[in-house]
Amino acid sequence: MSQKLGIFAAVTAATALMSTAAWAAAPAAAAMEHCVPMKEGKNIVADHKNDCKTGAHSCAGQAAAGTADSWINVPTGECAKINAGDMSGLDDATKAKLAM
Repeated sequence: MSQKLGIFAAVTAATALMSTAAWAAAPAAAAMEHCVPMKEGKNIVADHKNDCKTGAHSCAGQAAAGTADSWINVPTGECAKINAGDMSGLDDATKAKLAM
C-alpha cells in the first residue's frame, strides 16, 4: 500500500510540475477592448466583420457594414488610435474588419 501511495505522489508531483511549466511558458494574452471604430461620424466596421453589437440581433459577423453599434475587439488602447485615423498598431486581420 505504501508503495502505491509513493507512486501516486510521484505522478501527482510530476503532473503538477509539468502543468506549472506549461503555464509559465504560455504567452500572456493581450488585453482587449470593444471598439466602435468611427470615421467622419460613421461606424467603419466592414460588412459582416463585426465581433458583436449591442443592439437587437447581431453577433459575430452578422451586422451589415456601418451598423451604428457594431464593435470589434482590438488591443487595449488601439480604439482611440483608430478613431484618430492611426491604424499602425493593428494586425492585418483587424484591419480587414474595417471598411476604409
